[in-house]
Amino acid sequence: MNGKNLFKFFFTNNFKTGVSGNVILKKSLEQGRAEGLRPQIYTHPLGLYGHSAGTTIGMWDSQNGIDKADGNAYPLNPNTVYAIELNNTVYIPEWKRDIRIMFEEAGFVGEEGFRYVNGRQTSFLLIPRVSPQLGN
Repeated sequence: MNGKNLFKFFFTNNFKTGVSGNVILKKSLEQGRAEGLRPQIYTHPLGLYGHSAGTTIGMWDSQNGIDKADGNAYPLNPNTVYAIELNNTVYIPEWKRDIRIMFEEAGFVGEEGFRYVNGRQTSFLLIPRVSPQLGN
């Protein structure tokens, strides 16, 4: 399993009901860094209007946790859909600069644990895409 996949696994494997967003954030970042990654997490519940009420896990500009007023200190509740948003920074020698490799997918936390809503993405989705249903 490569680093990017390890990080997604660490993060979603830490989704335990009753655990606060700050604890999930800290543990996941520590695990990713222990593997030599440079991770960032910014995950929130999804609802009818995009960002929804519930436990927030990190924010792009606050990777050390957030106070209770912003939702990170609240415990993770079951039966919630989350935008699993994270990235890892890698150095590209040919470009002589850091690049962030980003990931976002919807995931569900239920009584039986975590699962991706539409299955886990395992390959790039190129644009324009060839659609077998449309015959192009």
